[in-house]
Amino acid sequence: MFNFITEDHRQIADAARVVFEDLASADSTRRQTAKLRIDAATIGDALSDLGVFTSDDVSMSCAQVQALIAREAGAACLPFPVLEALAAHSVVVRCPATRDASPLSGVLTVPLMDGEGVPDCRLTAGRITGGVRLVPFAQAATAVLIRATSDSGDVLCGVRLAGNGVGLASRATVEEDYPVHDLRFEHSASEFIVDALQIGESAAAALRRRTSLLAAAEIAGVCRRMVKMTRDYLVARTQFGAPLGTNQALKHALADALVKLEAMNAAVDYAAAASDANATDADSAVCAAKLFSGRGGKEIADSMLQLHGAIGYTMEFPLQLLMRRTYRLQVAHGSPRVEGARLYEAFLAA
Repeated sequence: MFNFITEDHRQIADAARVVFEDLASADSTRRQTAKLRIDAATIGDALSDLGVFTSDDVSMSCAQVQALIAREAGAACLPFPVLEALAAHSVVVRCPATRDASPLSGVLTVPLMDGEGVPDCRLTAGRITGGVRLVPFAQAATAVLIRATSDSGDVLCGVRLAGNGVGLASRATVEEDYPVHDLRFEHSASEFIVDALQIGESAAAALRRRTSLLAAAEIAGVCRRMVKMTRDYLVARTQFGAPLGTNQALKHALADALVKLEAMNAAVDYAAAASDANATDADSAVCAAKLFSGRGGKEIADSMLQLHGAIGYTMEFPLQLLMRRTYRLQVAHGSPRVEGARLYEAFLAA
């Protein structure tokens, strides 16, 4: 029997919503006045004050709490690697070697695609050689948590980015305000190594599962805001003397998007509860949630753009920020092809 969202969880979600709404408001003001986004350091400080990165309360790193926070982060659509930092933190605080004291302060990020294939990094005598692709906010993060191959198998290594033989190469991205870099390690020192969590689960597998879950949750948050934004637009915008929202075809399109959104939320909630309970179908549930959220999120984004009309394409209108976030998250931390293949293999093995 799973423990689904409780009143305590709702209070945390409400507190996170207030913080993210305040940050989103400040971001909107800055975009309108200075044509710039809010500073990432301001967002990081606000999240730290909220307590999402605390090591004193392990319950703050559980899947259900982090999924609720990721939803609010998606709705705010801020220039900060919220889900990556949350996922990395969840692994660090659940590892016996690093739980009591965080080995690194500041922002800890993870690559967008590090859960797929064989690691390109090698750990030898405490030092990393190799490279990883598509690391978000590497220029602002304190450290990166990456997979590496060692003599004992795949492990996670925390690598400090400044003054540690780490080379950064900027990459083009669909989100200009969400910079990503390729990293190259030349005998870079690993600050800490995580191979297994307290329950014996592989740290690399746990990180992959958590990033996929939080990506699905963030997509749900983005879609929630897009649907609300579109509904408000259709009510306020008039044509031929009547609100656009009175058109039955537009009503049906908006209702279809809302149905997809509610199904998305249900899939994420179940996957988070299954992860916290270490259920046998937790991996499958996370794969299903990410697969459905990725595909459904893109469908919602395309539909909401169509309902807005030409204004939805403009850079001054915030819909384009939400669409870009949805498109990136569809393929990051488990693309539909990858999650579908994992789900298929799980069904064959059941």
